[in-house]
Amino acid sequence: MTQRGRYPIGDEDVVTIKGRYLYKGDGDTRFFVKGIAFPIPPPAPVKIDIDGWITVLEQLANDTDINAVRIYDMDCYHVDDTYDPFLRRAAELGIYVIVPLTSSEGDGNLSRDTSPPDCYPQKLFHYGKTCIDKYWDRPNVLMGVIGNEVMNSFTTYKSAPCVKSYLQDLVKYSRSLSSQSSSSRKAFPLIYATQHDSPTSELHPDEAIKLTLDYLSCASGTERSDGALDLVFGINIESWCSSSESFDVEDDGITESSYHSLWRTFSGKNKTVKIVDAVTGDFTLEQVLPVSPIPVAVPVVFSEMGCSRRDFNRDNPLIPEDLKNIRDWKQIPLVSSEDGKMADLWSGFIAYAYDGGGFDVFRMMGGNSTKWNGKESLPPSTEYNNFRYQLSKVNNRSLTGESSFSLSEIAEIDQSTLSCKDATAKIRKFFGVKLYSLSEMPSYFPEVRDNVKRLTTFDPRAPPSAGTPTESSITNRVASYGELHLLISVLLFVLLAVGFLFLGRRRGERPNIRFGWLEQRFGLNVDSNNNKRHFEDENIPLKSADMNYGSM
Repeated sequence: MTQRGRYPIGDEDVVTIKGRYLYKGDGDTRFFVKGIAFPIPPPAPVKIDIDGWITVLEQLANDTDINAVRIYDMDCYHVDDTYDPFLRRAAELGIYVIVPLTSSEGDGNLSRDTSPPDCYPQKLFHYGKTCIDKYWDRPNVLMGVIGNEVMNSFTTYKSAPCVKSYLQDLVKYSRSLSSQSSSSRKAFPLIYATQHDSPTSELHPDEAIKLTLDYLSCASGTERSDGALDLVFGINIESWCSSSESFDVEDDGITESSYHSLWRTFSGKNKTVKIVDAVTGDFTLEQVLPVSPIPVAVPVVFSEMGCSRRDFNRDNPLIPEDLKNIRDWKQIPLVSSEDGKMADLWSGFIAYAYDGGGFDVFRMMGGNSTKWNGKESLPPSTEYNNFRYQLSKVNNRSLTGESSFSLSEIAEIDQSTLSCKDATAKIRKFFGVKLYSLSEMPSYFPEVRDNVKRLTTFDPRAPPSAGTPTESSITNRVASYGELHLLISVLLFVLLAVGFLFLGRRRGERPNIRFGWLEQRFGLNVDSNNNKRHFEDENIPLKSADMNYGSM
């Protein structure tokens, strides 16, 4: 046991998904995320100082009861040579890590401004596959972020099929690893983090993001979308901006807080509205059906939680001026404790943020600098102490033998309302966006599986033994064989073309087949209008973003 009663995270502590909850280890202990957004390091050419990362990590472990941090910038191609000490130290301190499976540039970029299917290139799948390979045997890697606020406007919502396809391929790949591995990890949870907003002013943000969740968790044909999807739905939310705010509905039976409205929507409950008679002034209360009337079937967390300091208590007359703009974090017990009123649907939060991600209005820590320098920890603040106090009031709870949904309830949801056809139709109806067909989207995982089957006869369900090829090694061999095959094909083609050319000249006539680029290469007379044939390498070179690996 370490400081503050912390225990190191081992193989038996891997967090998994069961229904709409997260469970730790044996599957009977419910897991709540109690985390903070980790500071973003300085950009290139400043080199990553992993000791600085560990300094901040140890500060949080010593001062608070957090059990997770969310990392925004971590290149999967440099996990072993750069981030390994940080991940190991986090495990020793009992802290889980949420890692990104995309990058702002390079192979891991999922461009939300690009139309499908081009927004899901094969190199993105290879990047995500590499990430899972690197994190698979690290039990404190909690989940991977497949996208952050990608579909957050009318124009960018078109990229939704690319996010969905990326999710599906990574789920299939992680499941294939599970079938081969003797590791305690049986799946790799994937999280999409949406902005709490709506692409249209005609639909409330709560309803809008519920449609996004329905689409990402939908199933087509015989596919199931329950625990086998390995999806966690994250919400980046900036509401709860007053110390006077409460989760409870007010006495009028209508007025509700932002968190209660969101909880009600995700529960599939009706909204109570007041209908006033224009003549008499009398009113009645009526129930309005939600746009998506089913409760969520996957875990939900606040992937970024916290009102901006600029808005917090700004209009609250009960708070002295010198205490305004200091967040109190009183909403923490609501989403992450046994008596939390949202705990039947929510599985925790990530407080935003240690240094505000460069935005002073979201900064939790003290100090005068606007951004973290990547080396030293930041000094505490009044808000940081508020955060520590609210965390100390939270206790995890155990749900022995309790499941979020019965299997029959999950099956009923899948069959009746979670079809991709219905989800897509609702998005078109309420957002005015016609999404690219999922059936037309590329899937890169089957290509890997097909190549593996042709090259080996080993049982994919059996754990690898010494000398037994794993899918990763076989995939590398597939790539090597593909390069060799391409090289041989090009050489044979060149020899054949040269033979045609010289054979035609010996007969005193031009060959029937024109190869302008070959004629230029060998100094022959050519017509400038000859067509040129281009060959493209089918193997995609892996390219790192290289954002933070320059010189000091």
